[in-house]
Amino acid sequence: MNLQIHLLSRIILVALLCLLATTAYVLYHSNQQARQATQLTAESLVKQLELQLLRINGGFGQANLFPDFDLWKQTGSVPGICVSFVATDSATRSLCNGTKLPVHNYPTGFESFYRQLLNPGLVLTRPIVFKDQIFGLLTVTPSAEMEIAQAWVNICGLLRLSAMTVLAVCLLVFLSISRALRPAKIIVSGLEKLEKAPTYRLPPFELSECIVDPEIRTMV
Repeated sequence: MNLQIHLLSRIILVALLCLLATTAYVLYHSNQQARQATQLTAESLVKQLELQLLRINGGFGQANLFPDFDLWKQTGSVPGICVSFVATDSATRSLCNGTKLPVHNYPTGFESFYRQLLNPGLVLTRPIVFKDQIFGLLTVTPSAEMEIAQAWVNICGLLRLSAMTVLAVCLLVFLSISRALRPAKIIVSGLEKLEKAPTYRLPPFELSECIVDPEIRTMV
């Protein structure tokens, strides 16, 4: 096998293995980021609702406005997350925050793979307790489509960067090997010419490692 092709195939194989490992990490990291955002949203809302109950109990708030999700929506809420509160008297209030990323901009095969592998859209439920009394259940539902879309954006960026890197490395290796093997090709060609012309002499080489000893050149 040609040395250049052999080395390039090895480089591409190693690059593909590294790309596979990096892709797995990116998918896992995207999933963990989405879950962390959901958990932080749930914790923040629990604290806000408990504070509202404290204010109502102290006479500084109106009970008919509970739960008030406006503060959550105004303080940097995560796009694509829906929250709902089911009170003990079965009264329900829900609110969804809009998305900032395009939905369904990813292949169907990628969606199926991601859903089976990482189970996006994990729903969290937290009780709202004040003075040992449960006032209701808070449910935080993230958008699975939003998470998949973000993961696909991350993967596309990784693939573009990896492709450019592999192409650049292969080009540099190809040029370096071609330059390094040029003297060997000249020597092989010179030996073939030597069979037909005993007075033939090898030309000087640019690489110091490949300079032929003068005595050898004279003998040739």
